[in-house]
Amino acid sequence: QLEVLRAPPRLEVRMGDRLDSIEAIVCDACERSATDVQALKEVLARHAKDVAGLKSGSALHVTLADRLSQLEKALGDATAGQFEELAGLRLAQSNHEERVAEVDQFIRDALSAQARELNTLRDADSKLGALCGRYEGDLGTLMVLQAQSGTLGERLGYLEQLLDDHAFFASLPGRLSYLEKKLGEDSDRWLKELRLLEQSRSVPSLPPPSMPTSPSNASPSRSVDDSLRVLQEITMQRLTTVNDRRHISFDGRSQRATFLHELCLKKRHFGTDYTDEPTAEWEDEGAVQPMLLDIATVFEILSAAVLELQRGGRVSATLVRSRNKNGKNVKQMVQQASMKSTTSLRSSSPTSLLQRGNSSPEAARDRTSSSASKAGAGAIEEAVSMAEHWERQLAKNRAQFVVDSLVSRGIDGASLQPRVEEGLKDCYYVEFHLGSACVVLQGF
Repeated sequence: QLEVLRAPPRLEVRMGDRLDSIEAIVCDACERSATDVQALKEVLARHAKDVAGLKSGSALHVTLADRLSQLEKALGDATAGQFEELAGLRLAQSNHEERVAEVDQFIRDALSAQARELNTLRDADSKLGALCGRYEGDLGTLMVLQAQSGTLGERLGYLEQLLDDHAFFASLPGRLSYLEKKLGEDSDRWLKELRLLEQSRSVPSLPPPSMPTSPSNASPSRSVDDSLRVLQEITMQRLTTVNDRRHISFDGRSQRATFLHELCLKKRHFGTDYTDEPTAEWEDEGAVQPMLLDIATVFEILSAAVLELQRGGRVSATLVRSRNKNGKNVKQMVQQASMKSTTSLRSSSPTSLLQRGNSSPEAARDRTSSSASKAGAGAIEEAVSMAEHWERQLAKNRAQFVVDSLVSRGIDGASLQPRVEEGLKDCYYVEFHLGSACVVLQGF
């Protein structure tokens, strides 16, 4: 029985099995990365083959202008395809980095959970050792008591013999009954202690470690600070990679991403001769494609960081269309055109009135100026109001068009809203809103 009590407790799940499963996950991720690299090599080989075909085909053209136009068209198509493929590769790389970060975090959490379980097992083992030592002493005492009870039986037999031989010991049966009752109660108590000793031999195994899902089983404050520092370093490294491409510039303090190149939209005309619809359309979508993709990448990086820091956390953003309040606008152009037309009307009206029989040019000019001013004031006011409404609607439509373009490149539509404001220059920028999770950008 003592050897059974000293046997170490058995664990239900071995640490090696858990490490094997983690290594299998990491190997699968590496194989998927190798497949992505092979796909990229195949795409580059197809691109080289297409360029060779373009070179051989361009030699058959007669004029240089035709050859140049065909080459420009082929290069444009190839560039558009490359932009799409690069966007897919960036997305795959970002997903791969996220998976590596998740596996790394899972391993760290599993190791910390295993360390806590080992400490718990050590405490349980020390308690079990102390309990076994105490029960060993109790067992030795019990064996001595059992030996003493055997000797007591012999003594009782001797007393019974004395009772048979000597009548003056008639009061001894009462004393013996008392002794037997006491011995029976002690035997019952010893049996209960033996059963408890046997039950204490088996220690229930602890449940296998799992990733923490609530703040109640979070790591200590030092581990939390280390995890936050690692998350900040990873986030800053990924954002620096985006800034190094020189398409956009993200500032961690203001949480604002500015476009380093102009977002060229097709011009719209408002005038007395004709007026375009206040719609938005790209002048050259291929030129703005890298900037839009980098904005989507920044949104994805910040969303992953916030979700890692706060379970259920989300990032929102605002696409701001800033209009230069000191620049020349449609309202000013309409006012200038109206003033020119009014001046022309004033200079031509007296001659027509004199032809009708008026003898005084000064009187005709005064009457013409008064009527032209009254009629022109209402027309100018109406034209200016229409121009202001058209310009505001054009700014809103352009901001919404840029938002739709970003949504089509992976940003959640519910998390991105447009806004038009007056500023010191005409530009576009994106404001990100992280709330209390902005700590991930500390130091960037």
